[in-house]
Amino acid sequence: MANSQPTRRDFIKTSTVAAAGAALAANLMPSNLYAAGDDEIKVGLIGCGGRGTGAIDNDLHSARNVRIVALADAFQDRADSCEKRANELGQQKEVADLGNKVDVKGRVFVGLNAYEDLLKTDCNYVMLATPPGFRPIHLAAAVAAGKNVFTEKPVAVDGPGIRSVLDTYEKANEKKLAIVAGTQRRHQLGYLETIKQLHDGAIGDIVAGRCYWNMEVLWCKPREKDKGG
Repeated sequence: MANSQPTRRDFIKTSTVAAAGAALAANLMPSNLYAAGDDEIKVGLIGCGGRGTGAIDNDLHSARNVRIVALADAFQDRADSCEKRANELGQQKEVADLGNKVDVKGRVFVGLNAYEDLLKTDCNYVMLATPPGFRPIHLAAAVAAGKNVFTEKPVAVDGPGIRSVLDTYEKANEKKLAIVAGTQRRHQLGYLETIKQLHDGAIGDIVAGRCYWNMEVLWCKPREKDKGG
């Protein structure tokens, strides 16, 4: 990050760096981001798999005065694994040097309704990293609870879900809350500069194109015999 001592405002502006690898537009800043008399970013994570756990790692290295206060997942093993990793990160010197902490004791919630318990805590910044089919429900609940939200993409997987998200967006605007989605490539400077050069004619007229995305194999958890598989 360019600023060696980012403020809380900088953190929210760059929260897709923390959670998805890119900077946010400044006009997404909510006016009520700051808790009264408290400049601490209190993070609650809903979805404790690989992406969510990675986001915790990113958050703790992205700004000052960050405290991870609550975790929620449908499955006990995911919640336990994320809690273990979060506590390990909280012991790192570079995290402590930033004034960041992990304090989730008594606030690790498990089950399909775990998100409801998390939203009752004093977190002021919620990250959504569950499978996207749950996103509209969790997003609506977070905004109803008065939380600023970073949501992984996609924000929904069908028409009803998208309409729900659009409705939640309007409610967030009314409450002056921020919702930011992890469409990081739309904000990543390398991509933006490449597009600018293409528009400026750097390679002439484009008459055809192909796009590829290379990555590791997607995770898969096989069904287990005698466990509903």
